[in-house]
Amino acid sequence: MRRALLLGAAVALGSCGGTKPAPDLGTLRQPSGLAVAPDHQWLFVTNGNWDRSQEGGTLAMIDLEALHTALSGSIASAGEHLSDARPCRRVADGDDTIECRPQAFIAAQRSVVLGDGLGNIAIDTRGQVGGPYRLLIPQRAPAALAWVDVVAGAESVAFDCGQDEFSVCDETHQVRRSVEDNGSIGPDPSRVTVDDQGFRFAYVPHLLDGEFTLIDLDGELGPEITARSDEEFYREDPFDEFDVRGGFAVAARACDPSHPPEETRECQRPLLYTTHRYWPGIKAFTVAAGLEVILGGNDTRISAIGTDDVVARPIMGDLAFEDPALGERLLLVQTTPGALARVDTSIDPDFDSPRNSLMGTVALCSNPNVLAVHRPVGDEWLAMVSCFSDGLVAVVGLGTFSVIATVEVGAGANEMAIDAVREQLYVANAQEDTISIVSLDRQSPDFLTEWARIGVGAGPRAR
Repeated sequence: MRRALLLGAAVALGSCGGTKPAPDLGTLRQPSGLAVAPDHQWLFVTNGNWDRSQEGGTLAMIDLEALHTALSGSIASAGEHLSDARPCRRVADGDDTIECRPQAFIAAQRSVVLGDGLGNIAIDTRGQVGGPYRLLIPQRAPAALAWVDVVAGAESVAFDCGQDEFSVCDETHQVRRSVEDNGSIGPDPSRVTVDDQGFRFAYVPHLLDGEFTLIDLDGELGPEITARSDEEFYREDPFDEFDVRGGFAVAARACDPSHPPEETRECQRPLLYTTHRYWPGIKAFTVAAGLEVILGGNDTRISAIGTDDVVARPIMGDLAFEDPALGERLLLVQTTPGALARVDTSIDPDFDSPRNSLMGTVALCSNPNVLAVHRPVGDEWLAMVSCFSDGLVAVVGLGTFSVIATVEVGAGANEMAIDAVREQLYVANAQEDTISIVSLDRQSPDFLTEWARIGVGAGPRAR
C-alpha cells in the first residue's frame, strides 16, 4: 500500500539493482515536468526515471520554434523513416495526428542529469524580465529540491548546475539540508511552487511525512531551506487505517491593500492555500516573512463529490486561483473520486478573512491530479485537468463551470504547460514517453484535440 501511496501524480518509484546505463540525454523517457520558457522559445522537460533503471533522470529543453516550424512543413506518411531533416510523420493511415521524433528538437549536449523521481518545474525569474532565470525541480531520490540556472550560452541558452563532463549536476544544486544544518528536506517532495505575489519564497509539500518545507529563494549560495513544519502540518487519512498524511500543491492568494485578510498583517505576509493529499480539504496558512516561521493556519473540509463512499486514495490534487490577480475563486482538483471544485475565497467583511466555502463541483475522468488554467483575452477561460489513469485531459469552461471537452492524450497524462503565444497545451504522458500537443486556438479545426505529439510509436488513440 505504501508504494501505491507514493503517487505524486500517480507515479511510483521503482527499484533496479546492478549497474545502470547512463541516461539518454537526447530523448523523452518518463517525462514528468513541463514548463514554457518566459520567451516562449523553449519547453523545459524533466525525464523522471521513475523506474530507476538508469543513472538518474534528466532535464532537457525542446526548441519550440523548430518544432512548430517542422509541424507546419512537409509531413511524412505513416511508417516512413524519420530524420532530423524530416522529423515528423502521420501516426497511421487515416489518422491526421502528427508524431515527431524528439531527438530532432532536443540538443543532447545541453541536457543535464539529476536524481530519480523528478517532478514538476517551477520558474523563478528572480525579478528579471530578460533573464537569467532559475528552474526548481522536486526530486524524490535522494530527496531534494534541485535547481538549475538558465543562462546565455555560446549559441543560445544553456543549463548551469555545476555539471561535470558527464552532464551530472553537482550537489550544490540539490537543496537537502538547511544552511544551519538543523534539519534536512523531508522525504517524497511533491510539487514546488514559486510565490507569484511578490514574496521571495518557494513552497514544497511532502507526500507522506505530513510536513511542509519553506524555501528562501535568495540564499547566499542559491535556494535554501529556511523553515520546516512539524509532522502534523497535513491531516491524516480519516477513513482508513493507512496512517498516512501529506500534501500535494500550494497556491498563493492575491492581497488587496484596501481590504487585506487579517491573516496577512496588512499584506505583509503571504496567504497560502495547500491541498491535503489524503484528507478531503485544504489548509489556509501564512508565513511570517522576515522571521521565516510557518504559521499553522486553518483546515477546511471541502465535501465535493462522494469522498466518504470510496476506498481508493489519494483524495486531493492540484489547486490554482481562477484569476491570480483577484484571488476570489480557488479551483481545486479532487483526485478520488474525480472532480473539480470551485471555492469562494472572497473576504467576509464580518471577519476580515476568506469565506473558503464550496461554490460548485463538476465530475471529471479517473484519477485527475494536475490543473492548468488558460485565460485568453475576450474568450471563455478554461481549466484543464489531466487524468492519469484514463490518459485524458478534461476541459472545464469556467463561464458555465461544466466539462466542454475530454481530450484523449497518452498513458500517464500528468504535468501540463500552456504556450499562450502559440495557443497550445503541452501534456507530459509519463507512461508513454510522449508529450501531447493540444490546440487552444478557437479558430483552428484542431481546437481541443491532440493534433500532434513529441515521441513516436504510441500509435493511434482509441476514439
